[in-house]
Amino acid sequence: MEEPSRSRRGRGPSLARRIVSWSVPADEVDVVLGELDELFADKLAQRGGGAARRWYWRQAFGFLWRPPAARRDGPDGSGEDGMLRDLRSDVRWAVRGLRRRPTFTVVAVSTLALGIGANSAIFTLLDAHFFAPLPWDRPEELVLIWETDRNSSEVTTVAPGNYFTWREETESFVDVAAFNVDYANVSGEGGPAERLTASYVSPHFFDVLGVDPVLGSGFDEASVESADGRLVVLSHGLWTRRYGADPSLVGRDIRVDGAPYTVVGILPPDYRQPERDLSWQATELWRPLRLDGRREDFGSRWLRTVARLAPGVDVGRARAEMDAVARRMAEAYPTQNAGRSILVRTVDDYLLGDARPTLLMLLGAGVAVFALVCANVANLTLARGEDRRREFAVRAALGSGSRRLLRQIVVEGIVLALAGAVVGTVGVWLSRDLIQAVQSRFFSGLVEAAVDLRVVAATASMALVAGLLFGLPLARSAARTELRDALAEGGRRQGRGAATRTVRNLLVIGQVGLATSLVVVAALFVRSFNRLVDVDPGFEARNVVTFEITALPGREEGDGVREYFRETWDELERVRGVASVGLVSDMPFTGENRWTELVLPDRPHDPMDPPRSEYRTATSEYFDVMRIAVARGSLPDSDWEVRRPMPVVVNRAFASRYWPERDPLGARFELAWQDTLAATVVAVVEDVLDDGFDATAEPIFYAPFGALPNRRMAFVLRTDETSPLLWSSIRAAVARVDPEVPTELRLLEDMLDETVVRPRAASLIGSLFAVLALLVAAAGIYGVLSYLVQSRTREIGVRAALGASRSQITGMIMGESSRLLSLGLLLGLAGALLAGRSLSGLLFGVPPWDPPSMIAAVLLLGGVGTLAAWVPSRRAVRIDPREALRGD
Repeated sequence: MEEPSRSRRGRGPSLARRIVSWSVPADEVDVVLGELDELFADKLAQRGGGAARRWYWRQAFGFLWRPPAARRDGPDGSGEDGMLRDLRSDVRWAVRGLRRRPTFTVVAVSTLALGIGANSAIFTLLDAHFFAPLPWDRPEELVLIWETDRNSSEVTTVAPGNYFTWREETESFVDVAAFNVDYANVSGEGGPAERLTASYVSPHFFDVLGVDPVLGSGFDEASVESADGRLVVLSHGLWTRRYGADPSLVGRDIRVDGAPYTVVGILPPDYRQPERDLSWQATELWRPLRLDGRREDFGSRWLRTVARLAPGVDVGRARAEMDAVARRMAEAYPTQNAGRSILVRTVDDYLLGDARPTLLMLLGAGVAVFALVCANVANLTLARGEDRRREFAVRAALGSGSRRLLRQIVVEGIVLALAGAVVGTVGVWLSRDLIQAVQSRFFSGLVEAAVDLRVVAATASMALVAGLLFGLPLARSAARTELRDALAEGGRRQGRGAATRTVRNLLVIGQVGLATSLVVVAALFVRSFNRLVDVDPGFEARNVVTFEITALPGREEGDGVREYFRETWDELERVRGVASVGLVSDMPFTGENRWTELVLPDRPHDPMDPPRSEYRTATSEYFDVMRIAVARGSLPDSDWEVRRPMPVVVNRAFASRYWPERDPLGARFELAWQDTLAATVVAVVEDVLDDGFDATAEPIFYAPFGALPNRRMAFVLRTDETSPLLWSSIRAAVARVDPEVPTELRLLEDMLDETVVRPRAASLIGSLFAVLALLVAAAGIYGVLSYLVQSRTREIGVRAALGASRSQITGMIMGESSRLLSLGLLLGLAGALLAGRSLSGLLFGVPPWDPPSMIAAVLLLGGVGTLAAWVPSRRAVRIDPREALRGD
């Protein structure tokens, strides 16, 4: 850079050149003078040194007490805002400084990008689950209403009679709509037959949600009645995928379950069904729900209800009114409603509430990694600050007060942090598809994770915080720099300030502590997940293929349905590679449960606490395919015939609850909803965990298929292999019986995996953050000890010259490391205890103070920290005493 003219700077440059030449190599004097000139020359020429120094002092922090109008005049009265001009100058200075030190800049920006980018990715998930609006009109007004059992607090679906009562006799809601999830077979136009997740909805369902179709309309009572219910609304995805987004499809017929249905509407692309549990596929087709003649049905509970709150009504008021309604219903219909209450939950809480604790845990891990990154960069800047002590001293001598230096350092930190934030945000934006896949897989498919303005604002705020966090230690160090001491060092790289060493040691202790806490928490989640999946579900899922099919309406109830499934069974048994075939109405681990009240001859019926049980329709072969052990008795020898009384199989939980002191074989009971259908227990099988690994076994009885045939059943096939050829053969076997019935094959092992996606997410992502924390902490320990060795080169050389052995020098360095590690580990274990207590609700079978997790964390951090310290210690023992004394 060309040296500015002497006449422009007056006497200032001569003095500055003499001072700078004392502490800067000759070839760098002009560069330093040029930078000083850009900041100070104009003011020195116009006002003189003392006036310029006072003006800079006022401009640095005077904005805290001067009104905006007073800040508009610079020292030359030009009307330009001096503070903004200084800020631009500080930014230019910071950028040039970072460009001159590319290694430091790349390392610091990469580290910050890692920490800020990880948190930005978490912000996208948090934004989707906490702040982004759900895809309905005014979603904060929507609630879901359930029935519950007061004795067991079990949440159940709703009886039609109760639904009509809620809709007609409550004042807290604008309207109440009913729906249920089912399946539908779509065939004919548009491609091969498909089995879709479908839903039956009351005609005003979409009105309650505030959803308008993009084409056509929804349902209404008159059109549903005139079309005898043969109307459908399609999802935007199905309309696009199968029918090529043809707008003329509205008003035409398509084949659904083998019958013509008229398409009356296409829903918006962002529509989501307010349901989370019943299906692993999104709902793609809607049919009208007809409740003709069910107004007085208060016993069969199978509906789901959604309501919109009336203006000015909050959830608390609605709950109070529904409690009063529940008491009235219990008095009016004690047999069906005694002992039952009503649960009202906001749609937001029901759909997303279960995922939020895991996301908050991830946020805590992300913040801990962010703190580790800031501590690491703070150590880097402190190390760099030791090289800049002469620069700070010279600038102070030329009139830059401590506040001016403070602002410059803070600006440098913010510029560096913003660079890391930009790199991290770009990385998150490029990974948006992966983040959405993680969101859909592990948390909820009802919302979309996107990098929007809220995420950008949160990331920018984090960058500003980061700039302040790792800039302040350097600013504190710079403020204590004395000109005489800095010039007396004459180019030596001392770094021997006790205060600076203390700050850096505290940063390392904090890094080790945070890393220890994260590793312990990750170990807790890994052990919790392993405990969860090690639970015996009561069946063997390996090599079991399953699929559900529905007998089309062309088959008559009873004999026609039995004939269809028998023909399909025979075809499947002939497929090479299929070892055995079974049938069941509801697969375990799907959330699909059927409950019924029982009548036990030897037990008085209590309407407040009636005997209840889950039930399944199944064939005897089902137990063989699933490897469910028979504890007592023998399975029925024929499942296809109608036998009265029907022979049933019960599980141990059923037998223990209702016949704890007698042999259950031969015991009889009746179904409350069909009292003419008596059952006799012929066998007892082992319990199956029907609702997940963390569930408890509920009473279940299995009725033979011949006695209670269902139109929709699930086949289970134990196979010798799971090749694509076998799957094609299975589909072909089903199609030979009815080509309009599609099959969606799934491995039972995959279905089990679907139930533990959130614990697996906590385990995997927690482990990832723990590894990041481990690496950052190791880098911090290595950096501090490396700089310690470098700054104490002369001391180590003197020790070696006086006879210190290599082992003594190694012990000195390793002793410094062990003190830092020990304090950090103790701090981390204390933090892990607090974190474990707050996360205990997310753990399964593992206490928050789990000793194996803590021991593993201590050994891991201790080993990594020792290794990080060993490398600098090896460098220390190789120092040549003569070179060390001569070089210093």
